[in-house]
Amino acid sequence: MLVLREGFWYIDLTHPVTSKRVRKSTKTTDKKQAEALHAKIQNDMFMSQWEGDKPKECELTLQEAYDKAVKQRWSRSGTPDTVQYNFNRLVRFLDRATLIRDVTSPLIWEVIGELRDDSYPDSTINRSLAVLSTILKMARDDWEVLGKIPKVPKLDEGSGRLRWLQEGEEEVITDWFRAKGDNDMGDLIEVLLDTGCRVSEVLELRNNDVLLDDRMLVLRKTKKGSWDTQPLTNRALQIFARRTKMFDLPFGGLTRHAAIHRFHTMKKHCGFESDKELILHTMRHTTASRLVMKGTDLKRVQEFMRHADINTTLRYAKLSTKEKLKTAEVLEIVV
Repeated sequence: MLVLREGFWYIDLTHPVTSKRVRKSTKTTDKKQAEALHAKIQNDMFMSQWEGDKPKECELTLQEAYDKAVKQRWSRSGTPDTVQYNFNRLVRFLDRATLIRDVTSPLIWEVIGELRDDSYPDSTINRSLAVLSTILKMARDDWEVLGKIPKVPKLDEGSGRLRWLQEGEEEVITDWFRAKGDNDMGDLIEVLLDTGCRVSEVLELRNNDVLLDDRMLVLRKTKKGSWDTQPLTNRALQIFARRTKMFDLPFGGLTRHAAIHRFHTMKKHCGFESDKELILHTMRHTTASRLVMKGTDLKRVQEFMRHADINTTLRYAKLSTKEKLKTAEVLEIVV
């Protein structure tokens, strides 16, 4: 606001982010000139606010931010061990070296999908998300190294919903990427659907991990920390045969962050933006669901998906409403 003092106009403004107060004389008795200067300073403040949403100097990794939060908050909370346990669960699927400025809403939902795939209930996942939320809020409010931060969801405990692709959705997704000339993403989606692999497993493949003659992938870094193999369908085999001839690494030009960002862009253009459950990890759920719905023995599904616990596989045994109706039709015929 402008304040008239002893014939001169003074500016009195508060910064929208830092709350720093600016009080200075315009050195003019002309109100219009004072208003113009006031508007310029106010505009500079707001420009600083928006440009500061993601400061270039913010190079804190997730691990560094966590360590800082422990010292300032959790070391005196009486529950540091519990916090550490919840954080360790989170970083199984969110790299400790991730810059906190790179933590986005789509990335958070990918991590949720990975945790659900590992049979963690939503109540347990919420505890890990609470740790992440606290770290991000401290980075914004206490350390002032972030401006805007993503909303960390609180899951509806007890639902544990698994999202898989419905009829026609695969074509909508892959067609959009192909139409944009993004064959990296088009190929990735089809490989994920045909192998049931995790995104990180596919992106980290080397050419010598693709055994074309044996129709097999060698996964050198699995969730369990050991190596494993995964068979290839005809479609996946053709994709890898093409890509290993063209590139030094099958998906060497694609990082996890880039894949998640491009998938999120597709969602906005294809009408899926509000569907938070539709993530890249949904492809893995789709693979398991398709196998079960086609009547594959659950033990074989477990082996194909590399589930350590059969209970993880059993979650996919819940048929869709359409499949239940088909079962009822069979009973009608029998009767």
